[in-house]
Amino acid sequence: MQSIKPIFFFVLSLCFTSCVAPYGDLQTAETLDEGELEVGANYANYSADPDQQNAQQEQLGLQVAYGLRERLDVRLSYSYLFSAIGGEESHILGIGPKYEIIKDKFSVYWPVGTALDLEGFWQMHPTLLYTVPVVADRFSVTASPKYLWSLDNNTNDAFAANFILEYRTKNDRFAVRGNIGWLYGESEEKSFDFLNRQYTVGFISKFGLGVSAASDEM
Repeated sequence: MQSIKPIFFFVLSLCFTSCVAPYGDLQTAETLDEGELEVGANYANYSADPDQQNAQQEQLGLQVAYGLRERLDVRLSYSYLFSAIGGEESHILGIGPKYEIIKDKFSVYWPVGTALDLEGFWQMHPTLLYTVPVVADRFSVTASPKYLWSLDNNTNDAFAANFILEYRTKNDRFAVRGNIGWLYGESEEKSFDFLNRQYTVGFISKFGLGVSAASDEM
């Protein structure tokens, strides 16, 4: 039997912090207009310490979304995860469709992701997004539960709950989003236990026909 590389153990540990496609969300229930493009960058901090005293992993991420048609878009994400303590790192790629069931309020997102550093390591993250506007067209809160479904035999499934705050500019071209999330799953002591907490902050920019039309109306 061949020796297992250290990156294998690191990625397995990430299954409880990033779950291949990192479990934090930086989106609302709203989908993009047809032909509209959204680009964003984010930073995340993951910790198994409930008091968030010691960060175990950090993340730098990029995300791109494109509106395919009314109420349907596709989203691609790339994340670079690293540990300041152990020096391990991993590259995560995810992609999936998002469908808006109730306009601007309720959507389903279904990404599949893989760790580029480890062959055969895949997961799917069926996700629900429910958005409540606080200040119309400017500030909103989104609740986002998701199930982390492992497609290999090396990791367990898990459940995550996220809350996203969004502030967007008047012309809807830029937005700032922040997320706090909790991960639950099987631990050494319990079949369902707290595993991880994460904080994410990101900046989003929109391009395309949808933004141009909104700008022309102002």
